[in-house]
Amino acid sequence: MRALTLLALTATMAGTLTVSGCASDQEKWCDRVSAAAPTLGKTLDEGGAKTGLIDALPTLRSLADAAPSDVREDWSTLVDAVSGLADAVAAKDDKATRQAGLKLASPDVQAAANAVDQEARDVCHAGLF
Repeated sequence: MRALTLLALTATMAGTLTVSGCASDQEKWCDRVSAAAPTLGKTLDEGGAKTGLIDALPTLRSLADAAPSDVREDWSTLVDAVSGLADAVAAKDDKATRQAGLKLASPDVQAAANAVDQEARDVCHAGLF
């Protein structure tokens, strides 16, 4: 009986240590958001609407890759639009750049940007934009 009690106690302690040693998915996500928010804000402030978004693209992609499932589609919409702008600017194609700018200003992309920012504020208490 004593051995059984000791075994149960050991299993309980091991489970407690395992649970307390691992951050939840939400905590990991919020850590990423909190780490990225200042850099993202600075990049957007310094670069302005067009250049800032392009410069922020690696950070946006990193966040999109780690985003929770409930906002993953919104992240994809936003990153795809910014990627389109980056491609058009790199190609020095004025017409494509204007079209990419219009896409970024579209209701769908604006709604996606608002959704990812609101999710970061609600869940992680950190605004992205």
